Amino acid sequence: MVWIVIFALALCGCEGKAEEAKNGRSILRQTVSGPQIMTESTEAKTAGAVRVQVAMHGFSAKEEKKVFFSGNNANGDFHVVNAKSREHVYSGKILETAKGWTGDFSAVTEEGVYYVEAPGIGRSFEFSIANDVLSDLQKEIETELSDRLKSIAAKKPTGEDEVITYAKTLQWLSRISYKDKQMVTRIADKMKAGRAEAESELAKANYIAGIAMASDLLSETDEKKAAEYRKEAEENYRMLVQSAAEDDKAADGRFLAATVLYRTTGNGVYHSAIKNYLAGQTERETNPAMGDPLSQDAYIFGILTYLDTEAVVDQALCEQQMNKLLRHVRKTAEDADANAYGLLKETEDGDVLLKEYYLLTVIEQTIVSREYVLQMTEGIRYLDGVNRTGEEYLLSIKQPDLLAGWLYVLTEINQW
Repeated sequence: MVWIVIFALALCGCEGKAEEAKNGRSILRQTVSGPQIMTESTEAKTAGAVRVQVAMHGFSAKEEKKVFFSGNNANGDFHVVNAKSREHVYSGKILETAKGWTGDFSAVTEEGVYYVEAPGIGRSFEFSIANDVLSDLQKEIETELSDRLKSIAAKKPTGEDEVITYAKTLQWLSRISYKDKQMVTRIADKMKAGRAEAESELAKANYIAGIAMASDLLSETDEKKAAEYRKEAEENYRMLVQSAAEDDKAADGRFLAATVLYRTTGNGVYHSAIKNYLAGQTERETNPAMGDPLSQDAYIFGILTYLDTEAVVDQALCEQQMNKLLRHVRKTAEDADANAYGLLKETEDGDVLLKEYYLLTVIEQTIVSREYVLQMTEGIRYLDGVNRTGEEYLLSIKQPDLLAGWLYVLTEINQW
């Protein structure tokens, strides 16, 4: 992360589980005559139904605490209730914002288990206020990730999508400096055994990036295996560039593969490929009709990998790429009114948010901005609040690459 440090200097100047009913999960609705239990299926049929969204993994005592209400006409009051004593410990007004209905209960700082209820609307799942809630969540994710990794290390990929999942997992494991090197070797070997399943240019490029990242992870502990993986990556890269498909996705894939190989080997051949590729992207970046290249995984991860390399880089090119990312992040923040809850635009796709937050994480490391850390934190709250399952979102992720990606983001947040 040599260049990043240099550039940073330049820029600075429901009770337990939700009760179960035959027709769905029960939701407590407050009415004039008293509490009424409604099933979720009944709730969904109610005109203007509103859900109460709050992060189930909880909050630390001193941080900002928000609750969100989805639906229409969610005005009125909300109450924070101690789940054990059933006492209202705080009451506030539901406010309408550009991104929906919300309430702030940051004044609640005493440790305990709570839920939020709003008369005529409903109630949230229970959540806790305690020290180090995000650190505890990080540990839980580490445990979940270990289980997910064991499952993919037990068999070779059986299709192109699985090859990409294995490859992206290895890329993320490298970014978080994963310590279990034997697990890294098992996954890389299984991916090699299923290499023939990668038929598209993009899948082949991800395979190269994954096996090269495995080499990087093992370089200090198992040089023989690291050398084997480097050779595998470089041989496959030579075959990839010989085929040279001309569509943008194929070119993005070759760019990603080149950035990872340059990061791993320091070979100037890959640096030349990187510079040639970026020099040809001007029209694509300025012509909306060609689509935003920053919406493509391989493109954005290629840029971030180049910025994160310890090999010699082109300073002017790095500054150009970082400014491009900064413009993208600022636009994202403006589109969401600096509110990460708007980033998903009411979808529940954690992959969408993860890509934005990886970008935010690298930029935060560069310009040391607490604003971006707070935005990442709020986004994680959103993922927990909008789901309807009663299970913490991040702990429900099945794909190991996504889980490892969120672990990367959480690790950065917890360093603050």
